[in-house]
Amino acid sequence: MASVNILQLQDDGTQVRVAHCVLVGENAQCEGESDIVSYLRSGVVGLESEEILFPKDGLRFLRALKFHFKSGYLNATDVE
Repeated sequence: MASVNILQLQDDGTQVRVAHCVLVGENAQCEGESDIVSYLRSGVVGLESEEILFPKDGLRFLRALKFHFKSGYLNATDVE
């Protein structure tokens, strides 16, 4: 099952998972910290275009997360 973790950098240099998104059928479902999950539900910019992708866009949404969250503070894993 395809999934992505969103990780947050801590003061001690470790990373903790703040959200987890998983493909269920054709839709992505995200759970974790409410602020992050609410943000994800509002959509992220797609990879190939400036199209906004939502959890209903499934695997395309999951793939876009790694490129959307790429700061030193928050980042996303590859689709596993």
